[in-house]
Amino acid sequence: MRTTHLAASTALCLALCTAAHSTEPAAVPRTPTLPGERTATFPYAPPGEESAEAKALAALADQVERWVADGELPGAEILVVRGGEIVLHEAVGWSDPEAGIPLPRNAVHRLASMTKPLTGTAVLLLADEGALSLDDPVAAHLPAFDHEGTRQLTVRQLMQHLGGFGSRFPRDPKHHPNLRALADAIGRAGPEAPSGEFHYSDPGSTVLGAVVEAASGLPFERYLERRLLTPLGMSDTHATFAAGADWTRRVPAGYRWWPDAGIHTRYAAHGEPTWRPDFPMPAWGHYSTAMDYARLLHFWLGRVNAEGAAPAGQPALSPATARAALRPPTAVPYGMQWEVWPDDDDGAPAIFGHGGAAGTKAWVVPEEELIVVFLTQAYRHACSEQLSMVAGRLGVSDVLGDFTLYGRWRAPAAAIDLPSGATEGGDHGRYLGLYDAGGRRARVWDDGGRLALTRGLAADAGPAGSGAVPCDHESPALATVHLVAVGENRFLQGRFEGDELVEVLWPGIELSFTFGADGRVNGYEVPYAVFPERAERLRLLRPSPPWSPRPLDAAGRQRYVGLYEVPELGLSFRVREDGGQLGAEWGFLVEPLVHGGAHLFKVDGREVYYFFQVGADGKVLGATLRDDEGSVTSAERVEAR
Repeated sequence: MRTTHLAASTALCLALCTAAHSTEPAAVPRTPTLPGERTATFPYAPPGEESAEAKALAALADQVERWVADGELPGAEILVVRGGEIVLHEAVGWSDPEAGIPLPRNAVHRLASMTKPLTGTAVLLLADEGALSLDDPVAAHLPAFDHEGTRQLTVRQLMQHLGGFGSRFPRDPKHHPNLRALADAIGRAGPEAPSGEFHYSDPGSTVLGAVVEAASGLPFERYLERRLLTPLGMSDTHATFAAGADWTRRVPAGYRWWPDAGIHTRYAAHGEPTWRPDFPMPAWGHYSTAMDYARLLHFWLGRVNAEGAAPAGQPALSPATARAALRPPTAVPYGMQWEVWPDDDDGAPAIFGHGGAAGTKAWVVPEEELIVVFLTQAYRHACSEQLSMVAGRLGVSDVLGDFTLYGRWRAPAAAIDLPSGATEGGDHGRYLGLYDAGGRRARVWDDGGRLALTRGLAADAGPAGSGAVPCDHESPALATVHLVAVGENRFLQGRFEGDELVEVLWPGIELSFTFGADGRVNGYEVPYAVFPERAERLRLLRPSPPWSPRPLDAAGRQRYVGLYEVPELGLSFRVREDGGQLGAEWGFLVEPLVHGGAHLFKVDGREVYYFFQVGADGKVLGATLRDDEGSVTSAERVEAR
């Protein structure tokens, strides 16, 4: 958005309101794999320098280095284990870019949702011990769930995210004294949707931690340490941040990536925690290293491929339990606290692993005895999803490159039954334009008569893709794809080489455009199973809306008060009330808002408007801002009051 009314606040906030970095030192530090170095679990065995595998692995690490050099990541660590031996382990970039501290191997990263497999494993161990059954009602362990809304809810449903709980906690976790109190509050509030439907749920995974406590008689973190972490040698994995502990000095700074603004803003300093309660969070609270997490994956790989009991000293997880946990019960590629991509033939896992909001990701490919761990601290980045595609393209894995979080992402065009004329050009002018997909830009454009879609654009980006592999967006695709018509307003995403369609991307998942009441295209949708993609067509230079001042009482003013984020700019503003007057506060700049009715406000004395969006429950969800020049951008309400 090119605005005049935000120009002053943009400059001010970039200078004063955020710890932002948009440049990197010229030389990117890189800690390479050390031949001959040994660990307690895996020997280092990098392939010979001239081998095809060595060249593919080096190219994979080079791609990570380019992401750091281009400012898309502050730093990242990649660990590849094949057949029980480390073939690649490199740290690239910075633990603290501002201070010039390089990222070491085995830095202690915030795992975010990569914590969930630890929690799920604890539940499964208790099930194999006979301390609980996966089909137990949760209420049998936590009485707060013993009411009409949750009495029939089972541990298995929580493990598979089928309990009906959404992503929001009924109350901020920091307001609870311990894990059990938080779980009880979730139980009393009840689910948001019918059980049996997949809803990825942090509250649901949090309740599983309390179930572990109730069934084991131990605090969640103590049970995990005794029965899983210590037996596997995971001494660098921690449930909570321990101020002053030696390991905390190895925690990198945490950043949030704002793709359209092209900057990172710091949310946690080097050696400091992100905000957490004082008790463990089983959904997203653990800290760990690449090596420790590889130990967890190696254990699971052994259980999936095994036939008998676990080796002496290892956690007693049966192969049958492990395999059952890796079979998704629905079309969504998710098992029991693991992301799972089943094999098309027998339903066994082709790949399993998990990702985290901090940009972290881990994969296991059982057929290839391959483990990949990718850790960074760049919230909202999609580099991990792109890394799996790059790994496939380079030949690091024949399987990994075919899947992303959204499932199998490519198939040869010859294997897809396409209607006659699908690959030919046509009249598609009504679809062309700039779109906004959750704060990230996309452009539908004409590529020599073919309809093309480019995602992850900066606000002023042109239509052509560069052929590079960017990761500055969460869209599950290459930078540019072509749209292949398979019916009326039905398109598959594909890739051409010359005039030949060679691949269909996300086969079976169709893109369709949406239309407004005037019959014009106003967006597009792609119904991916996990995170559907929805985009709104941007209309620039809108005329000023009709407006005249209208009174607004105190209660009416209060409903708009709160904190709003503008992803496009990487900034935020707060709506405040002062003496009966609402104002939008951008740092030290305050824009007085005058009410015009129907959730419309005008900045006093200027042609600048705020349109507030309200949900079915009457709560304000966000706002659309229109500046003096007619440009439009969106803001999301992230905090009330």
